[in-house]
Amino acid sequence: MAKISDKRQAIFNATLRLVSEHGFHGTSIAMIYKEAGVSAGSVYHYFSSKDELVVELYKELKKKIAKEVRINDDDDVPLRQKIWEAWDQIIRYEIENSIESTFLAQFSKSPYCTMEIEREVFIDYRKIMELFERGIKEMVIKRLPPMVYNTFSIDVAHSIAQKSKIGMIELTEDLKRTIVESTWEAIKM
Repeated sequence: MAKISDKRQAIFNATLRLVSEHGFHGTSIAMIYKEAGVSAGSVYHYFSSKDELVVELYKELKKKIAKEVRINDDDDVPLRQKIWEAWDQIIRYEIENSIESTFLAQFSKSPYCTMEIEREVFIDYRKIMELFERGIKEMVIKRLPPMVYNTFSIDVAHSIAQKSKIGMIELTEDLKRTIVESTWEAIKM
């Protein structure tokens, strides 16, 4: 059984590398199976098409990021600090996993990105959304649609990490704190 999951992971890894270099349209199934060191049949064993492969990889990466973000459960820690910690973890993850980050950025701006897929992966960010729900309940932050909070948290962190990765900004701890504080100012009551 380990061999099967290794092939699937090899296909995902190859897709990540190739898409980050060639984009979605420049990456073919043939390129993927050659890069992964598997047969075409192996790719089609796991995925019915390149489209399905790309979408499943996106879902897997989003779940992986959601698992990496640890929400502080200490009730004595202020809500603002908990949100900052979550944003900080997302930014760090994005910077440390630049190939994944590049894939996610391309996906989010592609025809692959649909409301159905976003709703499905949004569930994995429940813990982060609970922070925002608590903020609304405590009348600390504005009542906004959940996807707006997603934009202010995950999308901002993703964009900042991308800009840092390509050298557009130098992401110091002070700048990160200022960005988080600015984002907080946008949503607080």
